[in-house]
Amino acid sequence: MPDITTTEPRSPLWAYVRAVVKGLLWFVPGFLISTPATCVWARHQYAGEAQGVLAGVAVSFYLGVLSALAGVALLVWDIHFKNRESKWLEGEIRAERSHQDTKQ
Repeated sequence: MPDITTTEPRSPLWAYVRAVVKGLLWFVPGFLISTPATCVWARHQYAGEAQGVLAGVAVSFYLGVLSALAGVALLVWDIHFKNRESKWLEGEIRAERSHQDTKQ
């Protein structure tokens, strides 16, 4: 039976994969929130045409894609700088320890 109590850190690649998946999930709110507004705009723009709402859905789709891309970029950017900061802090801690060792 595997030991589930260990707290080993996962690989940095796993953090990037999670960030990309979470960012792609931003498509849903981007699409759903923009759909009513774009459908109203499309009915006004294409008055009298039954398929005018499809233009609104298409615009909402592209807004959802834009939202997902923004989410991926934001989350990957955040992970990148967290990893960079932790590496820098580890380097600083090692430098302080080695400096203290040389004093003694």
